[in-house]
Amino acid sequence: LQAFYRCWTSKEAFVKALRRGLSPSGPDAWLQQIELTGGASGRPGLALGAAPRRALLARGLGAPVLALARDTRYALATVLLVPEAGPGPTKEDA
Repeated sequence: LQAFYRCWTSKEAFVKALRRGLSPSGPDAWLQQIELTGGASGRPGLALGAAPRRALLARGLGAPVLALARDTRYALATVLLVPEAGPGPTKEDA
């Protein structure tokens, strides 16, 4: 059951970070295209299907950063959406 809660809160955090609502149909039906992953380092991550990736690209955002709380009583997830890395600051920016 804990795995389900971690998965659900991760997906919910991603959708909320995009400032979108949850609905079983319509533009947010792509919840099935978001998967909770764990790399070799043990860090949690999100694998995104085509529709969620397009939503990020349309906003100029890079890959989401996921943080999960390690608590057996609660399921807490935070997703940070940051702009894609650009060329960096120029002299005019200083």
